[in-house]
Amino acid sequence: MDMAYTSEELGIKSFYKYRSLDNYKYTEKMLKNGHIFLSDSTTFNDPFDSSIDETVDCTNEELRSYLIKHRFDEYEISQIISKNNNGSLDFSNIFKKNNKESFRVYCLSKNYDNLLMLSHYADKHKGICIGLKTTIFGNSLTLKCESGYLDNRIRGNNNYLPIFRVDYNNSKPDPYNLIKMNKENIKQFFFRKSKCWSYEEEYRIFLDKNIVKNNPVVINLNEISEIYLGMRIEEEQKRKIIEIINNYNCKSIRVFQMLEVKGKYQINPELISKYVYVA
Repeated sequence: MDMAYTSEELGIKSFYKYRSLDNYKYTEKMLKNGHIFLSDSTTFNDPFDSSIDETVDCTNEELRSYLIKHRFDEYEISQIISKNNNGSLDFSNIFKKNNKESFRVYCLSKNYDNLLMLSHYADKHKGICIGLKTTIFGNSLTLKCESGYLDNRIRGNNNYLPIFRVDYNNSKPDPYNLIKMNKENIKQFFFRKSKCWSYEEEYRIFLDKNIVKNNPVVINLNEISEIYLGMRIEEEQKRKIIEIINNYNCKSIRVFQMLEVKGKYQINPELISKYVYVA
């Protein structure tokens, strides 16, 4: 899978997170404290998302070498090889370290005004869409986080979270060979989805959970570029969000209200430069 960026992608200034306000406290923590939570992909709504097809297609000698390397004793090795030969080996119970719970994912979109995304992920246009600034670091599009949230023994002094596009394809990647491949080969399963999801224009942050020292990860509020209020947002929720922007040293964040474009199935953002609420 080609992960290289196009020249157009390298010009992307922000990626977008669609949020429901049903559970307001999590959105509030993001806007007040810069909290972003990297998810376990087993919680995603698409059952095929990040589904890893696994195989142990190898010779007995390759399998033996692998098991010795991972400290299986001779009895266990003979049992595993025997089961593999007769097709009864349940390798998912043996190689647990390679399953998809070992990774953390943060999903973003290229666009802020997608009608379907606002319907599906922002509570039928009653939620919001939050813009997060991108930084080019090490030839990658990244989101910068604060220090102390990633394991620097693994990453070095690097607080940048790489962001890559999702590949929409109706064919799944070739099975992950537990014996011959390493964790780097697992990425393809987390960055490929069926073409039916292509409307999302999704990009992802993807990390081994061992790198994520603390979750949620925290970003500086200056990394939030803008907020788009859904067309159906409740007035009280709107007041709370603008109050946060006014009170938490993040006045550089631009706030837009999404409005219907008359005569079209389309919405348009209107900048809120001043908004006064009467108690």
